[in-house]
Amino acid sequence: MSVSPTGYAADTKPIHPESFYPYAAFIRCSGITKTRIREARLQGLELVTVDAGRRKFIRGIDGIEFIERLSQL
Repeated sequence: MSVSPTGYAADTKPIHPESFYPYAAFIRCSGITKTRIREARLQGLELVTVDAGRRKFIRGIDGIEFIERLSQL
């Protein structure tokens, strides 16, 4: 059995375009770290979020588009 190089990559799951994901759940599903999201933002690539009160959600379709754009950086 192979071991994942990071804890994040071990818990990845499919991202469904029609679903909403709480910020922490998106990070777990995608395997992208908070640091990588921050680095992308500093390079001009923003992860679109929906704010509901004090919580942040990511639409599945926005998360998928973010990952596709991230792969081009």
